[in-house]
Parts: sequence; structure tokens; C-alpha cells
Amino acid sequence: MAALIPAFLLLLFGSPNLDYVLKKVDYELLLFFIGLFIIVGSLEKTAAIKLFAIGLLTLASGSKVTLLSLLLWGSAGISAAVDNIPFALMMSYVIRDIAAMPAVLATSIMVWAVSLGTDIGGNCTPIGASSNVVAYNSMQKHGLKVGWLPWIKIAVPPTVLSLVACNVLLYAKYIMGFY
Repeated sequence: MAALIPAFLLLLFGSPNLDYVLKKVDYELLLFFIGLFIIVGSLEKTAAIKLFAIGLLTLASGSKVTLLSLLLWGSAGISAAVDNIPFALMMSYVIRDIAAMPAVLATSIMVWAVSLGTDIGGNCTPIGASSNVVAYNSMQKHGLKVGWLPWIKIAVPPTVLSLVACNVLLYAKYIMGFY
């Protein structure tokens, strides 16, 4: 709404530069994000997210440590391939479904694991984070060809190190009770 209200007012009251502004809008990028949110909404409505939550619990086999690691590393891996904003939305439904089941982790630790995994994992690829998508698209338009392989070669090592540190610290804080 914060972006749509000023845009609506600009269209309503006009602007001497309205044609220029409309030509500068990156419609391809907007449609990309709209499509991602439509996909997440569809997954939620078709119960695919609930099946995913059950699959995670089954894979964890009752181990809280395994579930914590699956949420962190799984979120990181998927977020590298899917933009992290709609993925975080999808995972909020997964956490809701997991939290409703008996004998699982506290909701707060699951939120932390997914948040850290989604945020950090999104750095691995040009499409993993919204800022990466915008930056990559802008670089392409200005003639700077980075390419996926060079991006991944630079981004993966610090991402993996960060995730290992997060996994250890989440385990220490929430499973072992260290504060």
C-alpha cells in the first residue's frame, strides 16, 4: 500500500513527467514478484504446504535437533532457488502447521531457524533475494554481465559458513538452553 497509494495519486493528479515515470517502471520484475505470490497462495489453498509440513516432521523422525537443522538448511537451500519474500510467507504457513502438531519445537525457534535460513540462503543466487533480483537485473540493463556461476562461486562459501554458525548457535540457545 505504501507504494500503491503514491502511484495512484500520481496517476490521478497527473505529472509533467508521467510518461517518463511509466517508461522507467520495470514491469517484467513486477510481474515476476506477482507470479511468485500467486504460486505461494496456490500452494496454501491446495494443502501442499500442510503436506510439506508433515513431510518435514516425518523426515525429522521426532528429533528436535534434526527438525531445527532441516528448517534452517532447507529454508536456505530453497531460498537460493526461490525469492526469499514469498518463500518466507510460505514458511509462515508451514510453521503454523508444524506448531499445531504435538511435541515439536517452540514456535519462536522455528521462526528463527526459517528466518535465518531464508535470509542467508537467499544470498547464494541472483534470484534468491529481492535485492539480488533487482541488482542483477539492473547490472544486466547497464551492460555488466556477471553471470550465475561467478555469483555462486563468490556467494556460497560465506553463506555456508554463516549457516554453520547459525546452526550451532540455534542448537546452543534453544536445544541446550544456553543464553
